[in-house]
Amino acid sequence: MSKPARKPNIAGMLLPYIIIFLALQLWMMRGQQAPDARTSTVLVAAMRDLNAKARDLDMAGLRPTVDRRIDEEFKGGKLTQGDADDRRFEVALLTSDCQLREGQVYHDLSRMQAAYQGLEREYKARRGTPIWQAKTFPMPGQHVAWTGQALFDHARETLSQANQRDLTYGILPGYDIIDFLVRMSGSRPGLSYWLACLILAVLVRAAVYPLSQKQYMWGRQMGQLQPLTREIKEKYKDDVQTQGLKTMELYREYGMNPYAGCLPALIQLPLFLTVYQFMLRYRFEFQKGTFLWINPSIDISNGWFAPNLGMEDKLLVIFYAITMVVSTLLMPITDPSNARQQRLISVGISVVFAASMLFGAFPVPAAFILYWTFTNILATAQAIRAYRSPLPPLVKVNSPTGGVYPAPSVKTGGWREKIMKAMEQQMEDQKRRQEDTGATKPELPTNGKVRTGKPATHKPKKRR
Repeated sequence: MSKPARKPNIAGMLLPYIIIFLALQLWMMRGQQAPDARTSTVLVAAMRDLNAKARDLDMAGLRPTVDRRIDEEFKGGKLTQGDADDRRFEVALLTSDCQLREGQVYHDLSRMQAAYQGLEREYKARRGTPIWQAKTFPMPGQHVAWTGQALFDHARETLSQANQRDLTYGILPGYDIIDFLVRMSGSRPGLSYWLACLILAVLVRAAVYPLSQKQYMWGRQMGQLQPLTREIKEKYKDDVQTQGLKTMELYREYGMNPYAGCLPALIQLPLFLTVYQFMLRYRFEFQKGTFLWINPSIDISNGWFAPNLGMEDKLLVIFYAITMVVSTLLMPITDPSNARQQRLISVGISVVFAASMLFGAFPVPAAFILYWTFTNILATAQAIRAYRSPLPPLVKVNSPTGGVYPAPSVKTGGWREKIMKAMEQQMEDQKRRQEDTGATKPELPTNGKVRTGKPATHKPKKRR
């Protein structure tokens, strides 16, 4: 039986042409845009004008050009170090001031947070310097002059008040929930705030404990099937379709759903996002809290440490990444035959996510990282306990011919059984279609003549 001809993949054929077309479009658009030849003095004046007109989006778009031009003029000797620092700092204050005002006007928390994050970066780089503490810069948009520290305090107070009034998803008082946990221990800076993170982690892990326990035990049961799935893989290594079909039959025979372990993880995801929103709304109150090395006496100029739990601490992110990798390695896998690949993918995702927080792509207050570290430690403890618990041997539920073994304690015919049957039927149909397509009829010789299907007429031979 000859193999069927592979159908052409239209999307794969068109993809290179689409990429080339988009690259040409970007190159042509770049060529049409004339380079901005304005000096840094003119560009800073343009930023002041945009601040007066409350055009914060235009300011955010122009700011990279201004910073780049200041750097070019400084390297070319046209600006001194002091003048370059003053202009960079003024541009940062002008942008954050406009974003903060527009966020208040339109009740837009994202603009307020962008303003605060920009000022927070300047705070870490310039805290304690004269340009941050004493030098004032006029803001044309509201006819006032700010120092860096004064605008930073104003942005923090404004955003804190907005967070107290805002409800998570419009219904959940996230600020009040975290505040209640902090007040339980007296709102003491060195104890109450990190203890609130620990209490929250315990509550969340207690809520998801049944689902997590079921997920861990399911992973151990799938591990018991690994020798059988490996045997099928070796036996049918040249026939991928039969290999998958036999594997699904094995899962069905033992009543196992290979994707059942994904459900607990999906259920926990909304809870994780909700707690993250709670932490963001309480981040300014967390600035009153400390934890071990996270305190006001530490040097934060290098950007690695935070003076309080309301700011980013990169050392804590590294500890979190370690606990995340350990917790991920103890998570059950969905396909025992591809255990190594799944482990590598899971660890890779954890490392990339931690790296995004480490390099500022995903800004997170230290309190949330501390909460998540506590959560990973509790999850690891639960996984170790689950893997040390006794596990009953696997029992066949369905016979290979479709019958059901008599087992009163096992329920059949539920949603898992339906999913398994649907997947098995789909693989059988796919294999049948391939066989039908590949079965070609042999061609008969035609001797160069066209056959019409009419049988040939045999003439009798003449007798001699």
